[in-house]
Amino acid sequence: MYFCCFKAPQNHTKKKSTFYKERNELKRAHYIEELSKFPPDKIVYIDESGIDKFISREYGWGLKGQQVIGEVSGRRYARESFIAGQLHRKILAPFCYTGTCDSTLFNFWLENFLLPALGSGYIIVMDNAAFHKSEQTRMLIEQANCKLLFLPPYSPDFNPIEKFWANLKAKIKKIIGQFATLAEAIDEVFRSDHLNFN
Repeated sequence: MYFCCFKAPQNHTKKKSTFYKERNELKRAHYIEELSKFPPDKIVYIDESGIDKFISREYGWGLKGQQVIGEVSGRRYARESFIAGQLHRKILAPFCYTGTCDSTLFNFWLENFLLPALGSGYIIVMDNAAFHKSEQTRMLIEQANCKLLFLPPYSPDFNPIEKFWANLKAKIKKIIGQFATLAEAIDEVFRSDHLNFN
């Protein structure tokens, strides 16, 4: 006779993976189907992001059980925002600005920076921000012989440039103390050869 002993499951605290409960799986599936019609080397993802007034590195290396001490700057930085496109692993038309984005600023960037960097036949993917949906935006893209495709609502995980923004902010935190303004630090990171998507 054999006896089976079942070990009780061990519960561990783990970081929660989150997603928007409002997202629509049917719309996400339709988006994936639509995107699959286009070659990957013709898909450009765009997005905006920003950095707050106070930034510093939150973690450091140290021996287990020992407190890690680090210096932080008391300098107050104005919030800076930026916008860019991503084609494969290449960042296109990075543009920094102060304040919030609206359709006027977005279309200025689109017409004068992104579209001139592209040829015809590209698919431009963006989220559902209100300032992305002006008639002029659609007209500019169509006049450049490109196509506009919106992400499904509440689906930032479908935009690969989100990972780039996270890497960018981490790099800025490392060097911010070397610059008088946040804009200068952002400029330096954009110009460096260390931007990557790892």
